[in-house]
Amino acid sequence: MSETPTDQIWYKNRRVWRTIFSAVLTGAVVVPQLLAIVNDAWPTDALSLVLAQSLIVQGVITRIMANETVNRVLAYIGLGSAPKEYLVAK
Repeated sequence: MSETPTDQIWYKNRRVWRTIFSAVLTGAVVVPQLLAIVNDAWPTDALSLVLAQSLIVQGVITRIMANETVNRVLAYIGLGSAPKEYLVAK
């Protein structure tokens, strides 16, 4: 089966870096709360809420990164999901 342009995946490694980038941003939100739980400042019951929050934050960040304008900015720092030429031509 031959590949058509719609089957082509641009920058497979960049997808990994985009995922790591969004995970780091999520960690910046969640880690202080996890530390509060570990240090007994928060009850351990809050752990499930913090984990749910991390999923929500990760989803929101991923959706923001999918925005065309944000994706253009990410392309300039090497994290775009498509080639720069494709984004600029639009």
